[in-house]
Formats: sequence, C-alpha cells, structure tokens
Amino acid sequence: MDFEEILDDIQENADELIHNKPHVLIAIVLIILLFIAGLVIVMIQSSPKKAKDVQKIEFNADAPIMIPDTKSVEEEYYPYRSTSERWSRDELERWFTSPDEKVMDQLEKSNDELVEEITGAVK
Repeated sequence: MDFEEILDDIQENADELIHNKPHVLIAIVLIILLFIAGLVIVMIQSSPKKAKDVQKIEFNADAPIMIPDTKSVEEEYYPYRSTSERWSRDELERWFTSPDEKVMDQLEKSNDELVEEITGAVK
C-alpha cells in the first residue's frame, strides 16, 4: 500500500461516515469538542495563580504627601490649603443651614432625656 491508496481509503471512509452515518459523525465531533473544552478548563484551573504584588508600607505621619503623576489629577489639586479663622459671607450662605423648629425641638428633647438619665441615676 502506498500513500495514495491510504489517502483514498481515508477519503472513502470519511464519505461513508458523512453521508451514510451522520449521527455517528455528530457524536464523534461532540466528543472531541467536549474533550477539548475539558482540557482547556483543566489547564485554566491548574495554572499557577499570579501572586499579587502587595507592598506593605508603614504609615508615617511626617512623610510628605505623594501626589500621583497622572493627568487625571487636576491642576488645582493641593495637598493642603490654608483656612481662615472665620467663614466669609459667601461661604456662610453656601454651606451653613440654620436648623428649623422641628430639629431644635428634637435636640431639646434628647438633651432633656440625657440630663434626666444622668440625674436620675444620682438619686
């Protein structure tokens, strides 16, 4: 048997399998696909996990502030700012909210309960 006869024999068997026994062909293809999928899953699961490169740095309050070297940090980012002793009129109007009557009543009630609890324990 030479190489051409072997190829012809393989081609005849493949034609017979495709045309006369399609269920067998489908079963063989599915078994091969499942085998390949199983191999891929095993390879993924058995691959060594990459160790996370975690650097443990001791906190030092006196260390200078480190600003990231990226463009995402805005130009007006300051590690500190000077604050004044008092708010300006604009800051006061923007940030301060005067408590309403209901909030003041709740605060008075909770303070009265606290005082009663403290003085009631003394008696």
